[in-house]
Amino acid sequence: MMKSIRVELAGSPDFKPMRDPHGEADLSTMKELSGVTLDRKFLEEMIPHHGSGLSTLHRALPHLSIEEMKKIARENFRIQAEQVGQMRLM
Repeated sequence: MMKSIRVELAGSPDFKPMRDPHGEADLSTMKELSGVTLDRKFLEEMIPHHGSGLSTLHRALPHLSIEEMKKIARENFRIQAEQVGQMRLM
């Protein structure tokens, strides 16, 4: 769905993600962990990651003009908020 919207907006479905050196370092660290230590590190990284996504979605929603994008944003907000709650309980 998002690829077809990207074609509509940018003329191409291609997307080149930006390099994230901090994320790469975090993944490198996580590869060295296991068990409860890895579980804890995963939660420590994912809760703020989803929180940042929620903030972005909250700011973007009122300004989106394509109905499908609004639908995707609302659904992602709902899912990520639910997941943050679950992860905090863990």
